[in-house]
Amino acid sequence: MLFYSAGKKTLPKNLYSLLTPLSLAVWTMDDGDNDGSSVRYNIQSFTRKEQEILMDLLREKYGLRSNLNKDRDNYRLRVFKASKAKLIKLISPFIVSSMRYKILSP
Repeated sequence: MLFYSAGKKTLPKNLYSLLTPLSLAVWTMDDGDNDGSSVRYNIQSFTRKEQEILMDLLREKYGLRSNLNKDRDNYRLRVFKASKAKLIKLISPFIVSSMRYKILSP
């Protein structure tokens, strides 16, 4: 239960080392969504501070630029169009064929 503490979803302290291209691909297949120009991650269950940590981590570790996108009453992470190709190159080898629609432009 690495991402849960006292029944609440939270970021583990060693997330930097856990966020590999493979884990990023799994995250994309699970919580990712492709709107054609960007890739969005449904991270609404994390706090705003944790969402900002995820954005910073993606920028620091992989040079991926992103922002938080309002989704009803919460936010989700959106990888900018300018970083989408870099993200796809990074995770593409790990995306299973049935989930490729999450990284390919419609």
